Amino acid sequence: MPSHPKSIAYIDFLKETSIEYITSYMRWVYLRKKTSEGAFNIYSDIESEVIHYRRINVIFNTVMTLEFMISFINIIMGFVISCTHTTAGNSSISNFFSGGMWLILGLLFLKLSSQNRKKVKKLTLENSINN
Repeated sequence: MPSHPKSIAYIDFLKETSIEYITSYMRWVYLRKKTSEGAFNIYSDIESEVIHYRRINVIFNTVMTLEFMISFINIIMGFVISCTHTTAGNSSISNFFSGGMWLILGLLFLKLSSQNRKKVKKLTLENSINN
């Protein structure tokens, strides 16, 4: 948490490196640095950056899996409703529409996860070359 003594010490350290602390919300801390003062990088080594991206990927993959499951359930329900109830046309259409929307969101998180995996692969390769 940003109010933890170790977090406060780390934020003070970042301020000494010309990184400006903006605000915090729950576990998120918002920082910025002027581009004229160099690149903005809060990682001291590649391994910690890889760990960060892998942690993000766990979240992306979890959300993506849930969205694909919800999409599948909605589409199946749409088929079941349309096959068993001849007068339930609007209900099955809403299930197909909802399933499609969840599928699109799942595909979005698949793309984000793929981009993160590429970053991890690139950083891991870079780390192996440097060591």
